[in-house]
Amino acid sequence: MASIPDLIRRGAGILPDSLMFRAVAGLLAILAMISAVMFYGIDGFVSQQFSRLHNERVAIQNSQIQQLIQDELTTYEALAQLVVADSDLRQSAQYHFYLDGEAAPLRADLNRIAKAFRLEWLAVWDTSGRLVAAGNEALARMPKDKRTALKTWASLAWIDEKLWVISSTPIIVGDDITGWVQLGRQTSTRGNATILSDERLTLHPVQAGRPQPP
Repeated sequence: MASIPDLIRRGAGILPDSLMFRAVAGLLAILAMISAVMFYGIDGFVSQQFSRLHNERVAIQNSQIQQLIQDELTTYEALAQLVVADSDLRQSAQYHFYLDGEAAPLRADLNRIAKAFRLEWLAVWDTSGRLVAAGNEALARMPKDKRTALKTWASLAWIDEKLWVISSTPIIVGDDITGWVQLGRQTSTRGNATILSDERLTLHPVQAGRPQPP
């Protein structure tokens, strides 16, 4: 009579050749392949979803930043129009332009307004592009933009690796433009000039030198 170990050895020798073993082994192999495919499929799907969400978040943040900058530029355009409407400033400018008066009263008005609005740069230019008076002539060199000289405008400018918000508006007496008021404020941003998506937000690299008329 065969012992139990002999029966086990015989069963082990017969089992690999049986149909049941082949079926189970095939099923396990199929399940392993399905699991691997599902794992890589799910991993790829999750990665795509995270990538899409990241891109959407970046796009939303960029849009919000663009809108904030646009709002800030609009504010500075309004501020330039408010400054040029100052009656004392207009009288000083007309006195200088039409009567060849001294620039000291105009400079005093510029300093007064710059202090009131905490502006680091405030200047008046004549129609020939000559700087007439400024609150701080040595502080900033602003870019010249002939395309928008006939209307109020605002833009960004890199000056000595610092980002400025600047705005300019014409001084109009009657139907004539007698000069321009230009104002600017330095931001906390530092770095090199880059180009943003909106033409109005182009950062103009400004070289060292004299202040430039609007």
